[in-house]
Amino acid sequence: MDSATTTPRRRWLAIAGATVFSITVLALWLRTRAGVGFTDESLYVALPYSFTLGHRPLADELAIHQLAGLVSEPLVRAHLWMQGSSSGLVLFMRRSYVAVAVVSALVAARSLRRVAGTGPSLAVAALVIAFVPFCIPNLGYNTVASFELVCGLFSLNESALSSRPDRDLFLGTVCLALATIAYPPLAVATLPATAAFAWLAARRVEGATMRAAIRQTLPVWIAGVGVLILLVVRLAPYLSAENLSRMIELNDSIGKQGGGAQKLEILLGLVAADWKLLAAQAATFTAAALVLRFVRPTWLTTAVVLLTGPALLAASPLYVKWVAPYTTIPFAITTLALGSPVALALSRRALPQPLLAGLSVVAATSLIAGVVVAWSTANGLSNAALGVLPAALITLALLARTGPTGELPPSRMAIPPLAFATSLVAFALFELATHVYDDAPMHTLTETVETGPFAGLKTTPERRDFIEQLQSDLKQVASPDRTILFYDYFPAGYLMSEARPRTAALWMFLLPAQTAARHETRSVYARAFDPPRPLPDVTVELMKMLVHVERKMRRPPWDPVRVQLQRGGYTTRVTRDRYTIAERARSAALAPPPPDARDQPSRPPRPPSLPTPGE
Repeated sequence: MDSATTTPRRRWLAIAGATVFSITVLALWLRTRAGVGFTDESLYVALPYSFTLGHRPLADELAIHQLAGLVSEPLVRAHLWMQGSSSGLVLFMRRSYVAVAVVSALVAARSLRRVAGTGPSLAVAALVIAFVPFCIPNLGYNTVASFELVCGLFSLNESALSSRPDRDLFLGTVCLALATIAYPPLAVATLPATAAFAWLAARRVEGATMRAAIRQTLPVWIAGVGVLILLVVRLAPYLSAENLSRMIELNDSIGKQGGGAQKLEILLGLVAADWKLLAAQAATFTAAALVLRFVRPTWLTTAVVLLTGPALLAASPLYVKWVAPYTTIPFAITTLALGSPVALALSRRALPQPLLAGLSVVAATSLIAGVVVAWSTANGLSNAALGVLPAALITLALLARTGPTGELPPSRMAIPPLAFATSLVAFALFELATHVYDDAPMHTLTETVETGPFAGLKTTPERRDFIEQLQSDLKQVASPDRTILFYDYFPAGYLMSEARPRTAALWMFLLPAQTAARHETRSVYARAFDPPRPLPDVTVELMKMLVHVERKMRRPPWDPVRVQLQRGGYTTRVTRDRYTIAERARSAALAPPPPDARDQPSRPPRPPSLPTPGE
């Protein structure tokens, strides 16, 4: 770093950046207690927890989301080992999320300090912590993939600049491998990125013999092959053509996540629906960038760029889905990331060639990852930020290098960009503080759950009472030596019971969903109970969909899952307003499966729409 780093002003910049970073960490830590989610977040934690109960990946669980559960499984096992039970598991995983977010942000700041200096880079990296997808601070397929992408790309960027790149090559490759496991479509972006940085590392060898090049890139091969071996060893007992076929069948039946030209049409429709929001955000960032580029840094300049956050907040109501759990910070990050090619072009003469090459690979990979995520997820454009976050960080960091220089010292130039990053982080924290996914508004979360996996979390009195009642009822019938099924739309149930899940997917979708394709999904669920596969010993049938707005469940008599369960001779043990618990005698004989159970109409009249995951 240059000699200006030692000046008092430079030290104050570092202190200011560290203060922004620390406040962001504290804000996220305090936010971890707010809300209890029964769907997405519970699935994130229930998947790895179910594996500790004997639920087998690939063989029992067929949903693609299980791969991210394999990545977070060691953390769940660590909690069970330390705690001796699942009590407080969700809070532990939320705080593990904070730890992973901090590590990812520090890795990004370490790399970006070469661009903007220590203080601004810490403020820029704080965005990694402040941006919480869908306001769900937990480790799931979205967040694991995003964090590992940030860690991997910026670690590999450091390897392109270091005289001893071994450690960064190894860590970067491991992180990208984990991101690809958690979110398989990302392989389209991560594999070329790994190859590009391996090539950059090989070029640093003088003489560039084949042997020297192989030695220089050996950490890449060790890391990549090592992660692959660990994954294969974990899944080896369950790898079979039949299991893979069943997994593909289920995920295809849920509905196309991509969809070729059809998905392009959907994405264009989303852009058209929210063009006012996107235009307002683009205008806000353009105005701030022009100020930073052409106006001499003064306190007035700093005050102007500090208005970025309020301007973004003022534009938020333009979002057509301006209701919880949706927020507009993902669109702001995507808009900012699209400016990374321009920022790199403007900085090409100010940056050393190796740094420019590394940042260009990071930005290109990040933008490709954003396209892949938008294309492969049901949430489309709003999820693109998961992939483009590294590119957005590069744009923010480069703003400190593109302004008018003249006689100004670097420390003076860095003040407005630091203020700009701080304003954006503050906006992200505001949205996080005012939105709770899958629970009631923040001010109504007045009660603390005292026992079970949700212990320590704040929720409404009604939801707390529901959790305690269900946990008490389950203890009467669901012992660890039994199997259990929760249906439908309630993966949280598998966290509240020590019984082993008996289902094709912890999150079972309702039959009357928005798309007729979901009717085939119910048949796939039902086939999981075809002989010789056993029926569950205990069933918990939800009468209401327990999302932020409760909705009554609708199950026609010919529902394939209902028809299959009728063979079990279940006896109702508990009846409540929101659920019914039934138990099958241990020696109960099974009725033969009805021959026409799956020959029912697959496209009955469609009932009113119900929300899909992520909405």
